[in-house]
Amino acid sequence: MVLLDADAALVRHSVNILGGIAQQMHDQNVDVFLTNEDWLKNGKERINGGVIMARNTKWAEDMFQDTFDAHRLGPETPKNWRIGKTGVLCMSNEQICLNDLYFGNGHKLVHGHMAFESGIVYNRGGCTLRHCFEQISDKSMEDLRFDDERLQIVHFMGGSKGFAPAVLCEEGRNFTGEGPEGYGCRK
Repeated sequence: MVLLDADAALVRHSVNILGGIAQQMHDQNVDVFLTNEDWLKNGKERINGGVIMARNTKWAEDMFQDTFDAHRLGPETPKNWRIGKTGVLCMSNEQICLNDLYFGNGHKLVHGHMAFESGIVYNRGGCTLRHCFEQISDKSMEDLRFDDERLQIVHFMGGSKGFAPAVLCEEGRNFTGEGPEGYGCRK
């Protein structure tokens, strides 16, 4: 199962991105694939929920059901989840809940079940393509843009949402496969 935010785009079409992630998960024997925000100056230790992949395992199913229940139940969430005793409360969005689980009391329960990979590769913020006043971790991302071989998925979150159509449709690259007049880019 892949959870991909609607404002995320696969941009390296010569690469089987999702197949590569699935292979990494298989090789590492993990149930859930998450990415960080290492493209931001201080984002290396922060999960971004824009790209998540999960294997069809009991542990992944239980973890997602636990986080859903915790979000739904709020302060009435039991401390004993299906995956074990976490003490995590999910009072906001899934990204904050996953951060609390991964870096908080549930860390020992998720260790060995989750891969935490680079957002520079798999979930890079759109602000690295056009400056939008965020402090990024590596200036070369702005200079190289789509020519950065590391880049596979761009996530047009926050201040970058507004320029996603121009970046994907009007800069001479054909990301949709249909050109500027095709369904994905037609105005």
